[in-house]
Amino acid sequence: MSFTRKIGKKNGKDLINISDKVFDNVYPTIISEISSNVSVEKQEVLEKFDDKDKKNKLVCNFISAYKTINDIIKGKILSCFEDAISGKLESKAFTNIDKSQCIYELLNSVNIYFVNSEMCGGKTFDKREIPSDIVWSINLDKKELHNKIENEEFDKANERGEVEAVLLGCYKRDTERYFAGEGLKSMNGSVINSFDDVSKHCSIFLWIDHIYETSNNYYNISFEALLTFVLLHELMHLLMDVFDETKFGIKGEENLKCLGQLYGYFREESLANALALHLCDSTGNEALVYSILDHFVQNQTIPYQTGWLYKNLFEKAVKNWMKCKTGKYLTKQLAKEWLLEITEEKPDSNNLRRIEDEIEEILPDK
Repeated sequence: MSFTRKIGKKNGKDLINISDKVFDNVYPTIISEISSNVSVEKQEVLEKFDDKDKKNKLVCNFISAYKTINDIIKGKILSCFEDAISGKLESKAFTNIDKSQCIYELLNSVNIYFVNSEMCGGKTFDKREIPSDIVWSINLDKKELHNKIENEEFDKANERGEVEAVLLGCYKRDTERYFAGEGLKSMNGSVINSFDDVSKHCSIFLWIDHIYETSNNYYNISFEALLTFVLLHELMHLLMDVFDETKFGIKGEENLKCLGQLYGYFREESLANALALHLCDSTGNEALVYSILDHFVQNQTIPYQTGWLYKNLFEKAVKNWMKCKTGKYLTKQLAKEWLLEITEEKPDSNNLRRIEDEIEEILPDK
């Protein structure tokens, strides 16, 4: 997840990128570790905050955010995904687990790391490489992107470039997901076979300095609210990552080379945002959801902004996307229509609903 408005002058050359430097205090943590401050207080990233009162307040924010997320994913809000998730994980994952707890156990199994930009290129306590916070993304504006898609200039539309953005969070798997990492190409299948595998192969990185600076530079966004939203967004990537992507495609020849990558990138990010917004809204905490919606999401890049449009139809959209990821069921024409609609100056939710209905009609019932 990235935030497009640059909040401070940053040059890629200024980033520390020493691969053999180990930050011994970048400890992993998980969602359920909310009963003690130790999982937060011992983090190296908090050492940059010299003010003791500020540091204590941030620790409280961490604990509160974790408790909110823990309560959310323990609830029944994501229950519509239980059958899909359980069907894709090995049976050993359910030996001592009630099926209704499947999603909670999945999301509570991933290692989460608190980092800052100075740690990029270093390693965590358990020797995992900390990714760069330089963002490579679509470098065309909405109008240019729309024109490229309309004229089927997909190679140009797919081009990635270094953009002026601030990376807040990153979901990473050791075998990169096809649409992860701003378009990194890897056709390896999912390595997530059980809950035990999640902590071995998957990581979530949160850039605490960027989250803190962003929350302080934009009115009415609290550090706690932004941390909650960013972490939920990354967890939703994990939720949608238990499917075998080796079969994903679009009906028609060579679509992965022209339209598939672009469609997948936009689709995945928009749905991760849609789910995160829905989960924030489920708390009933208006200060949480509306500050994020009004002052954050609408300033993100196009794929993330699209999540706001899906707030009322995300269940069907996610169902369609999950099925597309398990087989070649989406037509190139519908994928193109979807991309054209979300790159309109003013996308129409009703038109997106129509496209979702048409996608659903061509998908086989499973």
